[in-house]
Amino acid sequence: MIWRCALAPSVIFNNLKKIQDQEKLPEPLQFLPPTKRRESEPTIRLTHVETLLLLCHTRWGRDYQRQHGVYEIIRAAHENETVDKVL
Repeated sequence: MIWRCALAPSVIFNNLKKIQDQEKLPEPLQFLPPTKRRESEPTIRLTHVETLLLLCHTRWGRDYQRQHGVYEIIRAAHENETVDKVL
């Protein structure tokens, strides 16, 4: 599924501390081990951010992202992003 592919590199597992936030995520992304890290390449992270933005263009896409914890992932990624171009 495209959502799982777009979210996986962006997930910062240490910042999703609330169990409710993790339970909203698609099942393959829930409760991953702490050794799992987000994508290290800024260009790839930027591509994933742009993909998520494109998926927000429809009402269905925005509702789906709210229901599945995407906003929590984006917030955590934004807080930890160090490259201005990706912000």
